[in-house]
Amino acid sequence: YNFPYAGDVDDGSLGFVGSWGHYWSRTVYSTNGTYALYFNSRNVNPASDDNVRYDGYPIRCVATT
Repeated sequence: YNFPYAGDVDDGSLGFVGSWGHYWSRTVYSTNGTYALYFNSRNVNPASDDNVRYDGYPIRCVATT
């Protein structure tokens, strides 16, 4: 898989491009929370639990089977 360091959109501005990647999962755990894949140059968290479903993180379609 190829996931670029896409950054995010916060308050209408694109930021952190080239610093981190944060990609939504379709799995939610609360009204405002969903799991996400998060990574930077030192860490990978495949099940980051971010409580902000409305941040501008990209979505990448990935088949697991």
